[in-house]
Amino acid sequence: MPPKGASSKALEAEEVLQAVVLADSFDDRFKPLTVDRPRCLLPLCNVPLIEYTLEFLALSGVQRTFVFCQSEAALVRDYLHRCKWGKKNSRMEVQTIVSQECYSIGDAMRELDAKQIIGGDFILVSGDLVANFSLEEALKAHRARKTTDKNAIMTMVLRSASPMHKTRDLSSAALFALDAQSNECVHFETLDAFPRKNQVALDREIFKKHLELDLRNDLIDCQIDICTLEVPALFTENFDYQDIRRDFVHGVLTSDLLDKTIYAHVIEDAYAARATGLRIYDAISKNMLRRWTYPMVPENIAYGDTVFRLTSNGCYKGSNIQMARSCRIGANVMLGDGCVIGENVRIDNAVLGNNCRIGSNTRISGSYLWSGVTVGQDSSVIRSILGDSVSIHDGVIVSAGSVLGSGVRRGDICTRDRVANRLLTPGVGTGITWRGDEDDVDSDDEEVDPRQRAITELASNLAGFDYEEGLTSESSDEESDSDISDIGGEDEFNYEVAQTFERAVEEKHTVEVAALELNTLRMSYNANYHTIRQLLIPVLLRHVDMSAMGPSLKKMMTTWAPLLGRMVHSDKDQVDALFLLQEYCAHSELHRKAFFPTVRYFYELDVVEEDAVVAWYGSPRALSIDKMLRDAVTPFVQWLQEADEEDSDEDSD
Repeated sequence: MPPKGASSKALEAEEVLQAVVLADSFDDRFKPLTVDRPRCLLPLCNVPLIEYTLEFLALSGVQRTFVFCQSEAALVRDYLHRCKWGKKNSRMEVQTIVSQECYSIGDAMRELDAKQIIGGDFILVSGDLVANFSLEEALKAHRARKTTDKNAIMTMVLRSASPMHKTRDLSSAALFALDAQSNECVHFETLDAFPRKNQVALDREIFKKHLELDLRNDLIDCQIDICTLEVPALFTENFDYQDIRRDFVHGVLTSDLLDKTIYAHVIEDAYAARATGLRIYDAISKNMLRRWTYPMVPENIAYGDTVFRLTSNGCYKGSNIQMARSCRIGANVMLGDGCVIGENVRIDNAVLGNNCRIGSNTRISGSYLWSGVTVGQDSSVIRSILGDSVSIHDGVIVSAGSVLGSGVRRGDICTRDRVANRLLTPGVGTGITWRGDEDDVDSDDEEVDPRQRAITELASNLAGFDYEEGLTSESSDEESDSDISDIGGEDEFNYEVAQTFERAVEEKHTVEVAALELNTLRMSYNANYHTIRQLLIPVLLRHVDMSAMGPSLKKMMTTWAPLLGRMVHSDKDQVDALFLLQEYCAHSELHRKAFFPTVRYFYELDVVEEDAVVAWYGSPRALSIDKMLRDAVTPFVQWLQEADEEDSDEDSD
């Protein structure tokens, strides 16, 4: 039964588009960084996360937003009062709702229903969302759908992306079964990475009602939902609903009593991601520095008095920055106001907050230093996060994956630790290793595979989890002269190459543009062409639909094999490319059958020449890598040799 006064509120909602922002994440993935503030106030590229969320809602035409907060509610309320959204001339009204008894999304929705402050349909998002598109089309489709389907209660806005996209939460994928014509979601299932699930069961009744289904596991779910008033009401009716996907959506779709429908709206050419873990936080930050999130880029997000300017080498700079002449600032760097950079400092792929001080001969790579951080001389910070006012002494190494909470002081080596400022450790500094609080872990979570959390960590090594096949292969001694780790880190470079190719495919770049970007990366990371080929070949094959290998491989090779050709410059390079292809296919059961056709395309598209194919085939190394793959090419090599002999005979005649 609709709540009292719903008709008048619905009338008002037709004129005022409303949204609800969940400021709490209801998990501890970011601790100890969130010990003293909620995730939505953590800085991403020196701007609180919630600013991007509110900008997205304003871009979508939202006029009134309710920010629902529980943890550190006073900080959220005070921030919103002081920032631009709290001004009288703000383009969007923002109000806070505080409830200290909410411990899940379900609790928040029930509280929202009890307060009866929402009138009509509303947009539901989390306060860690970064998106650069307008919901206008999704809202239009949602409203039109309600006129034909009176049982429609929600539209989920999903983003299509490649399986390797860095903003995908690898710990928990999702399977959506969508009606091919209407995009009605008829089945939803969460697929955790560990333990892996190889089968999914769908009710036979689904196929009686829907003649054609699209099974989609390529969608990134940022939990952008357009909801009717029935959504919070259904949460109130069922206290088992806690998570909006695992419980609510799954429950509605499998219920024999509820006759409600949920739809999906899939976006293709836009950016949307949630900072649900440190690995994705890292990915979003780098995407923003590369301007893939435009117009959500640093110079367009007004925050405080800071104004960033983009320099010619791809570095964002605030004001009053002091930099020694001998320091080296690479691309994809942001320096906040008042930073002081010492002699011979090297910084790349990093964000420094306001008033950071970096001592001489120090290296900062792939890291995030928040406001007031001090790093001493002869130190190193690699792919880590340092909270506000962290102090690193001289000669300290902070290695990949370390997370230091606000106020921590370190005088020793920090190896992939999470450190919180909780007590004094004599002789070392302030801080202890953070291992979580017993109260933070629900009884249900104790059964969760520990790899589920580990895969979301900053600088996590995915190959170590046997989650995906690695992109690397053995390299010859003569090709080992690159020094990737000296500049930006091998993992970082692998990511950059993969993402550059992903963007080239998605945005339909020309081969010339893609080659220019890869060569720029190669020079920035002091890598060689062998390393580019080593990464590019697996990425090419992973874009082939092996269920329709023939046409898919032909399309991929015809379009993108010339890009690989631009990374091949000598006979030796050609042979090396064939070895790399063989090594990858030898370790990838899925792509073994693509080996010979790919060799043929390499030849036909002038990536390799006849002599290179024959030299590779006759090498003992080809036999040692995988004899069966090598033998599969035997007829082709014989054909090449016979054709060469015929040409020689004709020349002699």
